[in-house]
Amino acid sequence: MYDTDTNTPSYAANTAINEDLGQVEYNVTDQTWTLTENRMIFHRCCINEKFYENEVGNAINDAELLNAVATYDLEIVRFVTVMAICNTVIPLKSNSGAIIYKAQSQDEEAALVNIVACLHMVLINIDGNFLEVTLNGSIIQYELLDTLAFPSDRKRMSVVVKDCQNGKILLLSKGADETILPCTSSGPQIRVFVEVVD
Repeated sequence: MYDTDTNTPSYAANTAINEDLGQVEYNVTDQTWTLTENRMIFHRCCINEKFYENEVGNAINDAELLNAVATYDLEIVRFVTVMAICNTVIPLKSNSGAIIYKAQSQDEEAALVNIVACLHMVLINIDGNFLEVTLNGSIIQYELLDTLAFPSDRKRMSVVVKDCQNGKILLLSKGADETILPCTSSGPQIRVFVEVVD
């Protein structure tokens, strides 16, 4: 198999393919009995009640979003940080030095990491429990303390990380809107450990 548009041969990009093979029950095709192409396009996002998208429906090229990342807007940086490190993606360097992302869910997780890489938040290395990202060229390091997987009943994934620059411990979550939105509220959300546990 070969993609003539991108001049690339096919390769297995899913690290969980062996587990998935035994679970295939149906092969869905279109009316011509051919498999369909799955392209993920980052049409728009909503951050702090503001929508970002450009006139052709591609948020990666939204000038206001790119400017917010370049100027280190706190809410935007939090958004791209969650997308960059709340996942199971493993960055690998090719012989040419380019970073290739491998993931259990190539369509979703690696696509999101590639999207934020276009927004200048690049996951560059994982060494044991330490993650390295670059934001506008500056290296930021996190220590991965725990990962809460994405089961179908929970409908979200979370990671607990320690920001190596300031020592703060962060809980970062992503998931389905109907699961994440009830967990959010406006205003400061700083509570002491005892309040959270109780």
